[in-house]
Amino acid sequence: MCLYDLHKQPCSIKKKLILFLGVLAFSSSAIAVEQSGNFKEFEVRVIRPRYFQKRGSFELGVKGMTITNQTFIYTFLGSLSLGYHFSESLGVEFFGASGNSILKRDTEILAEEFDINTQILRTQSLYAANMLWTPMYGKYQLSSGRVVYFDTALSVGLGVTGIGYVFDHCSVARDEQRRAAHTSQYATFSIGLGQRYYMNEFSALRWDLRSYIFNSDVRDGSCVEDPTASAEYSQQNNLTIELGY
Repeated sequence: MCLYDLHKQPCSIKKKLILFLGVLAFSSSAIAVEQSGNFKEFEVRVIRPRYFQKRGSFELGVKGMTITNQTFIYTFLGSLSLGYHFSESLGVEFFGASGNSILKRDTEILAEEFDINTQILRTQSLYAANMLWTPMYGKYQLSSGRVVYFDTALSVGLGVTGIGYVFDHCSVARDEQRRAAHTSQYATFSIGLGQRYYMNEFSALRWDLRSYIFNSDVRDGSCVEDPTASAEYSQQNNLTIELGY
């Protein structure tokens, strides 16, 4: 607003009115340029600093799992998990998984054509509690212009692995009876790496690579049960790929 003219005299009402009309005309011209469509080729996108807020929230998940390092069988499991996030980077997760195994064709050929029966450790269940640390949070813009938000988490935990023994590898004489099938539980240590790709503010797709390490008791898979035999342990490692929502 003009208060004084060039001669240090107060502006008259007429000058003030002219100045006001000039500003109004300039503003109208700018609006007309914007509405004319000269900037239709330009698009402004706002990238949020953090798309998904985890602090103080629960996370419910469902995943499918497969064990990748078994020679004679395919093992598939389904899992449910419940987690809680203390902060954006630290959380805890409890999960349980159950499934079954299928013999590979190579295993069937060994038994049918070469009479070779292999002893197999069939993983039937997994239960664990994991600590989650999420040190990295990222964004990636696709060629379509869409921004994909994701984070990367490390996990470490303790649990139990259920191994089923069916003793189909044992040779049984006529006067003998095959040892009854049973499941043994072994304390397990797990470590893994995974990522979440957020679909919206409430859900995400998730993948994990995990290693489940445990010691199995050789006596549990022996064809002849001997209560007097001393314990003999063999270290096992199940490497899993886990995909879920």
